[in-house]
Amino acid sequence: MEKFGQIMAMILLAIPVAIINGFVFCKLWVWFIVPTFEIQPLRIIEAIGIMFLLNFVSAEAPKKSDVSYSFGYRISSRIIYALLVLFFGWIGSQFM
Repeated sequence: MEKFGQIMAMILLAIPVAIINGFVFCKLWVWFIVPTFEIQPLRIIEAIGIMFLLNFVSAEAPKKSDVSYSFGYRISSRIIYALLVLFFGWIGSQFM
């Protein structure tokens, strides 16, 4: 039963990470792709789908050292990484 709880926690924590990554991808798309190529902005669900596709295509097997990290650490590092990308993307968009 404990394993089931861990799996459910992983699923429930993966949802906000996917939404945050989709939001960041949407913002970067609007800041850089839309003005450059004059195409339509993405909706969040489209951005989430593209992020899943990119993660699927570029997925690597975890290294032995990566397995030891806790799930909470991996989730929080993904959120922090997404926010840093958004921040630096915003700074870059100010120069366009």
